Formats: sequence, structure tokens, C-alpha cells
Amino acid sequence: MVNTAWVFYGALAAASAAASMTAQRHADALKNAQPGISYKMPKATHRWASSSTKIFKASQNVQQMRPVHAGRTGKLNPKSAAAILGAHQRLVGGHGYENITSTSAYGTQYAVEALFNGVPMSLLIDTGSSDTWAVQRNFHCVDYSGEFLPQETCGFGKTYPETFQYGRTDPETHMFIQYGDGEIVTGPMGFSDVSVGNVTIKKQQVCLANTTYWYGNNYTSGLMGLAFPALTNSYLGDDADHEFGNQVQYSPLFTSMVNQGLVDPVFSIAIDRNASSGMLAFGGIPPASGLDLSRTATLDMVIVSFPKVWER
Repeated sequence: MVNTAWVFYGALAAASAAASMTAQRHADALKNAQPGISYKMPKATHRWASSSTKIFKASQNVQQMRPVHAGRTGKLNPKSAAAILGAHQRLVGGHGYENITSTSAYGTQYAVEALFNGVPMSLLIDTGSSDTWAVQRNFHCVDYSGEFLPQETCGFGKTYPETFQYGRTDPETHMFIQYGDGEIVTGPMGFSDVSVGNVTIKKQQVCLANTTYWYGNNYTSGLMGLAFPALTNSYLGDDADHEFGNQVQYSPLFTSMVNQGLVDPVFSIAIDRNASSGMLAFGGIPPASGLDLSRTATLDMVIVSFPKVWER
């Protein structure tokens, strides 16, 4: 059991009348972004008709999370939203205030065990991106200039030994994603069954990364993105062709989980206050002790864009 400090909820819920009023109320604020940053409110994919009782039900679809400290050297967390946005603001002439989130650049990342076509893989959890990927056995580790490096330099754990269970996408697509500190992952996209938290998503579109510029922790071998379709990074053509006009949205893992009728459109994360361990639950909340459900808060989902940061 986890003695929970707090629980984070994510949902694929449509905008109700109250949500519409909230979006309108914040419209002016979203126009006044920091230098080099733009905001937009995402459109929902499902109507949220569940009661709060249903939201707070204990889920049986639970996966234990393992804390993973950032980087092999214990330095800052390169995927901290605060670090990314603050660095970008300074780059384009802003002050670099890290006031969008209280996430520390020295924070802890979390990993879960998932199955790709029955093969166990340790994946980082990311609620702020949508693509799910695992590194292939014969991948290329490169530096920022594209020069080849020994595979161990990228610091992955066990690599995925197989190919896509159901073949490539048609037409063929690839994933290209560049994280906030410059880390780059690219590779072909195809379909495989993915299992996590006692749920198996059939024919999920995933990437098998074949080229990476990565700061690994020698444990995880990929990443599980839990965000919405608007943040997917799939492109038509080969790995070198990732212009905006070639981008093709697809159904990411949690969206597919809901669309296939496997869970209610809500997931939650419970984190232990002292041990930094936790649980990830789909379709409800984890069966954790110490939860105070009398107090809740709502957050608006905002897509943040800073397109000029990583031009080379």
C-alpha cells in the first residue's frame, strides 16, 4: 500500500458548459504569453458524463511505479517542464521565470513495467507527451551533431529484441521527437499489443526507436506518453522527413485504451510522500491508503508551443 501524499488525475473529457465558461474566462490570459511561447486550449475527444463517485472509485487496473532519478550522473531532470520553459524564455529574450509549474529541475521521474507483444520493457511515464516508444536492439546512439557513439553512451536498459507485431503503419510513418534539453528520438512506427496495469491495448501505434540522442539512466528503455492526440509526433516518409506539413496525428496509448472500451476516461497517479514510490491507475484511482477525497482541484489543459527553440 502507498501512503499517498497526493493523487494526480488525467482525463479525456469533453468541455461541459462550466468548462466552456472557464476557457472563455482564461482566453485573454492565454493571449498574453511569455516571449516566444504560445498557448492554446485542446479540444476534447470524449464527453465526460461520469459522476464524481465514478471518478473516485478504486481501480483494479494498477501498475506500480518505480522512482528513477534523472540522468546517470544525478544532475537536473532534463524533462522538467519548469526547466524547459524557463530555458526557452531566456533563449528568446524573456526572463526565464519558471512559474508555470512548481516541478523542480532536480525532481524524480517514474517508470513502469509494460509489455510490448509480451516482452517486458521499463518505460518512463510522461503525462506531458503522447508518444510511446521503446528502443530497438540494433539502434544507433548519436551525439547532437549526429556522430555515432557506442550504444552504452545513451544509457538505456534492456533493448527491444523484436519488430512490430502487426507491421508498419500504412502509409509508412516515423516518430521524431525532440525533448526540452535537446534529446532526440526517432524511428519507424507500427502496431503492437501493449499491456500495462492489467490492461492490454490491441494494435497500439508505437515507435521502435532506431536513432537516439539520449541521456539515459541505465534502467529504462523507452517512454510511455499519456497525453492526447494533439501532442503526437508522427510524420509521413522516412526518418529525415519531419516537416510540420507531414505530421499525422494518431490515437496514443491512453486514448486507445478509452476508445477500445477498456477503462473509463480517467487515469490517476498516487505518489508516496516519503519514499517517492507510487502507483499508476487507469479508469479510477489507485487502492492507496491515506487519500483525502474531500478536497479536489481542477486544472485547464493548455498546449504550449515554442516552435523556434530547436532550429539548427
